[in-house]
Amino acid sequence: MSFRRKLYTLLEPAASGHAESRALDVFLLTNIAVSVASYIMETIPALNLAYGSVFQIVDRTTVCVFTVEYVLRLWTICEDVRFRAPVWGRIRYMKSGMAIVDALAIAPLLLELLDVHSMRVLRLLRLVRILKVTRYMKSMQLIHSVIVERRSELVSSFVFMLFLLLASSSIMYEIESAIQPDKFSSIPATMWWSVASLTTMGYGDIYPISPVGKFLAGIVAVLGIGIFAIPTGIIAAGFVEKLGRRGPSDTNQSQ
Repeated sequence: MSFRRKLYTLLEPAASGHAESRALDVFLLTNIAVSVASYIMETIPALNLAYGSVFQIVDRTTVCVFTVEYVLRLWTICEDVRFRAPVWGRIRYMKSGMAIVDALAIAPLLLELLDVHSMRVLRLLRLVRILKVTRYMKSMQLIHSVIVERRSELVSSFVFMLFLLLASSSIMYEIESAIQPDKFSSIPATMWWSVASLTTMGYGDIYPISPVGKFLAGIVAVLGIGIFAIPTGIIAAGFVEKLGRRGPSDTNQSQ
């Protein structure tokens, strides 16, 4: 076995059950946890004032680990039959979901090297690192595969939800705009009411006062209970079907 193959085996959680691979997984997961914890505590003014330099050192150290990991994964990925070609295989891998997450995880360091100091952007990119955990969770990989398999049904349900959102916003605007021009000033402004009603959140800052508007609001609220449950039902059905195909032994391993 070549050195690159051995390194690929260590880096890929699904490729090996050796103690060395598990130890590396624990190390990388710890690195992710430390990075996210540092990001959260840094937003506390008192802690940031007292330990700001420590948080900066922790961030630089963890992002260096992520960078080395990304480079090694990019180098060893040709051991995977799906990305066998030295150039196009690596390009295809770089466009995959987890590779994009890995790239975003090290993006703050690259932006700092390019002298980009937008703190909000840097902090949000640091938060993306928590998505790296999904590589080590078979259950999350299973949910992802279900979403990919059922994407056509999910897209259809979201299109129908969007249609209902636009229709209810347009009708409510025509009903309430003359009575409450400050609240229902336009269809885009009315969409906030539609979202709050369809999701049954009921925020309460915008609501109809006319009898016809209240009647429409009741219909929209009732429809929202069923409409927004459709994507959940699609994912749940796909999840059960996927588990049934995998069999009891695979299901226990994923847990």
